[in-house]
Amino acid sequence: MKERWPGGYVHRQADGQPLFIIERRVRGHRFHVSTRCHSLRAAMKQLERFEANPHAYAPEGAPREQGLVLTAELLLEFHSWQLQKGNTRKHANEMGNRLADWIEDFGGKDLRQLSLREDVKPALERRPTSRAHRIIALKAFFAWLRKEKHLLRSAEDCTLDLPVPQARPEKHRRRKAVPFEAVQAAAGALAPAYRDMLVVLAGTGWHVTELERFVRRPESELVHARRGDTLAVLVTRHKGGELTRTPVSSPGVLAAAERLRERGELPRKANQALKAACRAAGVAEFTLGVMRHSVATWAVEGGAMPEQVAEFLGHKDARTTRRFYADVAVPTTAVLLPSLSGK
Repeated sequence: MKERWPGGYVHRQADGQPLFIIERRVRGHRFHVSTRCHSLRAAMKQLERFEANPHAYAPEGAPREQGLVLTAELLLEFHSWQLQKGNTRKHANEMGNRLADWIEDFGGKDLRQLSLREDVKPALERRPTSRAHRIIALKAFFAWLRKEKHLLRSAEDCTLDLPVPQARPEKHRRRKAVPFEAVQAAAGALAPAYRDMLVVLAGTGWHVTELERFVRRPESELVHARRGDTLAVLVTRHKGGELTRTPVSSPGVLAAAERLRERGELPRKANQALKAACRAAGVAEFTLGVMRHSVATWAVEGGAMPEQVAEFLGHKDARTTRRFYADVAVPTTAVLLPSLSGK
């Protein structure tokens, strides 16, 4: 449980020193900002300044027009905000590691004065590895400065016109989807908790992180709602932050989801268990991470329209679906997904 104070909560740094964070919602705007104070007395003074003018608040006391510099403390606030939003700690840590390089690349320059041509692109050229991930992290950080911190205007965001390199689809290197028969065989060799994970992922097309949030996060839901073939709707938070609602028509998938919710956490070392089950079942090894791609492939090869698959998977644009599944048969009609048996 978080250690609270009147302005928000206290973050314990690696050395055990407290860092007081303001966490407030004012007129519909959510604020999550470090006071940069290590004592309650000093933090209370910062809270008074914040409450006087939340949108103009800066812990160093400087007006907004002065320099906005990328610092380790600012990255710490961004890291904490990602965890609050529901991202996994692993994801937040990876974003922080990518952004740490940008501290050196920008060299203390005002983020409002940066140029895409003169500052960002040369920095990307100097560090050519993991280019796409570095860009994704930077764009997410600048979006946070604009939308959550209100420290940056759109006209000052040098990353808005920075495109994310499109990765070559995995299907061009190797077929990522697993045949349904192989998944069914592996499921039969799994222990119950691991089987439940596989059954739900095969019935929803979720990312593993979405299943984790479904099991652990309080805003997730399992809503029983009989409507046509639908037995229930599973609600979880997508990696982008929005809530995802997935209809379930299979009793086995519904029962597996209920058991995982009751358990309250996912079993550890799931991929190791799954690979062992594959060997026991005599099928090629695969991991839980390929289930989303597999679900989409089963649907498209079975005749579902890309628009229907895109809606089911939560793709914002059906072109994403077409780009990754263009090598399968041309769809003609909607079909139901095959269902694993959840015992």
